[in-house]
Amino acid sequence: MATTTLAAARDKLYKSILPGDDAFAESVKDAINDACQRLIESGKWSGTTGNVDFASVPTGYITLPRHYQAVLASRIKDHPVRVEGKYYEYQSTGPGKLSTDSGIGFLIDCGYTPLETEITDAGTLRFLLNAVDVDATKNIRVYGLDADGDVITDTNGIEGVNVTMSATTINSSHTFSKVTNIVKPATKYPVVAQVVVATVPTQIAEWEPSVTIPQFRRYKVGEIDEDTEYPTVIETLCKRRFVAAEQETDLVIPGNLQALKMAVLALKYEDENDLKKANEYWAMAYGILNDEMKEDRGGSKINVQFEFNGGLRKTRSFR
Repeated sequence: MATTTLAAARDKLYKSILPGDDAFAESVKDAINDACQRLIESGKWSGTTGNVDFASVPTGYITLPRHYQAVLASRIKDHPVRVEGKYYEYQSTGPGKLSTDSGIGFLIDCGYTPLETEITDAGTLRFLLNAVDVDATKNIRVYGLDADGDVITDTNGIEGVNVTMSATTINSSHTFSKVTNIVKPATKYPVVAQVVVATVPTQIAEWEPSVTIPQFRRYKVGEIDEDTEYPTVIETLCKRRFVAAEQETDLVIPGNLQALKMAVLALKYEDENDLKKANEYWAMAYGILNDEMKEDRGGSKINVQFEFNGGLRKTRSFR
């Protein structure tokens, strides 16, 4: 698996695509991020999957870190389990709404949420900022429901309320039973969100500096306590989400520089409305990534089972 940092990728692509003009260095970074987004969202290439594990599930839900988009496969206490879509509990032939009071036995997709941990008891919100990020001209816009389950609006009757970033610790003037969306400005340091119930704060999220609309993927699994026999009660194999590289040391994913070069050139030709050349360069980028995947796969095989009329089945192996 090829890995590279933003600094290395920018240096390589800057020299090969935009030589001799330092003014283009920042635009090369943007081009790299644009190329990475297209590539990572087009397939499961080398370096675009990762593992996320959970020692317990006290709330009945697991929430993936921001850098992961979806669970591809999972094990509960070492046993492989299925992953169901968000419509599973709504199907007419399905089980209906499943309780989280005990383990369900598999994962059910719940979509995206702005919080890492949901609010269980209504309370006011508290945001913790680094002093560097205190700015009385900037706001965090919070959308959600009050203690009665009604939509919270501002004084103009518009959904959502602003919380001004005027101190290192700021509190909302409203009580929230649920947060549905958050819009925040980019900051230099992470922002921590808490819910305060009867003066007791509980952390519900930590948003990275570059995040402006937080979104975490959540799955319903039912409550699972810590287990000495299984220190990791849930193991997941996940697809990585595109996250723009900002710092020089940030990893660029996919990290294959030759594929990135082809993708950056493809975007360049798209901007020039030369779709024929753009498609040729995209094909070369995907070809390079496919070749890399074959090499990474080594001697392993993927078995695909086909079913024909009459129930006859045939298995074919792919390398």
